[in-house]
Amino acid sequence: MGNIVLWFVKITGVIPFLIWYRPKKYYEGTKPKYTGQGEILIANHTTMMDFASMIYIYPFHVIRVLMAEVLFKKKLCGWFMTQIKGIRVNRYSNESTDGLSEAIDTLEKGGRVGIFPEGRLNKEGKNYGPLLNFCPGAAYLALKTGMPIRPVYFNSKTGFFKRTSMLIGNQIDLREIYGNSTDKENVANASRFLRQKMEKMREDLKFRNEYKEKSLITRFTKWSMRLGMKIAFPYKLHIDEDNDCLEKNTDAVIIASNHTCIYDPPLLCTVFKKKNVHVLAGEILYEHPMLGRLLKRLGCIKLDRNTLDVESFHTMQFLLEKNESIGIFPEGKLSPDGELGEFKQGALLAAYAFKADIIPVYISNKAKMFRKKGRDIWIGKRISLSGGMTTGNIKEGSELLYKSINDLKEKSTEV
Repeated sequence: MGNIVLWFVKITGVIPFLIWYRPKKYYEGTKPKYTGQGEILIANHTTMMDFASMIYIYPFHVIRVLMAEVLFKKKLCGWFMTQIKGIRVNRYSNESTDGLSEAIDTLEKGGRVGIFPEGRLNKEGKNYGPLLNFCPGAAYLALKTGMPIRPVYFNSKTGFFKRTSMLIGNQIDLREIYGNSTDKENVANASRFLRQKMEKMREDLKFRNEYKEKSLITRFTKWSMRLGMKIAFPYKLHIDEDNDCLEKNTDAVIIASNHTCIYDPPLLCTVFKKKNVHVLAGEILYEHPMLGRLLKRLGCIKLDRNTLDVESFHTMQFLLEKNESIGIFPEGKLSPDGELGEFKQGALLAAYAFKADIIPVYISNKAKMFRKKGRDIWIGKRISLSGGMTTGNIKEGSELLYKSINDLKEKSTEV
């Protein structure tokens, strides 16, 4: 009877689930395959329907989700939760081990068990909010049975114009990290490790949704921008013969350029299209709603120039870790006359912090539209920094970057 109810719910619920939630799956690595081994799934918990999202991660397999005792108080609800293979756990009793025993038995038989380690709904966790402290159950089960944990992060949204997204992580073998001891301190350490992993996945999913959007609208917007720039502002590239900066490769770099015109950012994205450049844009540009949405769609990074913007720094870190590239204008403002202003140290801080090379660029200030002779763009050789992030190294690197771009500027006057 239980299997009939479970599969009836899965089959009849799949269409409404797909229409209302429109789930988008991302994978930290490759798509997981069932090997017959038991597995523990853990996920954040912001809505009552998270258990449905967990069940549909593996649509053709049974996932036995640990459910709070409150769901079993009413007979009809309790009967239904039992039929869909829910495992009842008493969150407020240290003596009740029936739920854990049932979970262990399921894992040892090669089944999958789902757990929400936060232990209750976390309404403040919506839209990438903070996680609650993790309960020890998931870590205890993994250390006790030796079964791997697969973390999942949900960004749950409902509605026809919204979309739920989820990041499915790689398996974690806690025994390999913490051994097989289930004493209180070891389990607590393992739980904190799982929470830190989930926090990283939260930022990873946020990055994927905001900066790796592959929708038709995004692709069309980028294609239109590049086509428009080539028509309105034709340019001529000047690159050394041994410079491979425009080749199709996957390394992350920081592209530092002078800034003479408001069209410089899309121009950089057009020139370095194979590197998928994310340009830092000042917060003032986001005050206009339409422009702000366009910049976000194009993958720009919002930078608050009036404060120490830690969030933008973290975004840069995630982008570079994913082999994306960053576009920076070290002057921090427009220089319409073409003269180089004083450089800020943001580019050097990012390069040292994330161990990324810098590509210097100089763009001429001939910015009149629809001219046959457009702008000249000079691309210099990579700057690879060495040593640690010390004050002296940052100052020396900033001077080297300034000299590199200034040398390109002097070359442009000879043409």
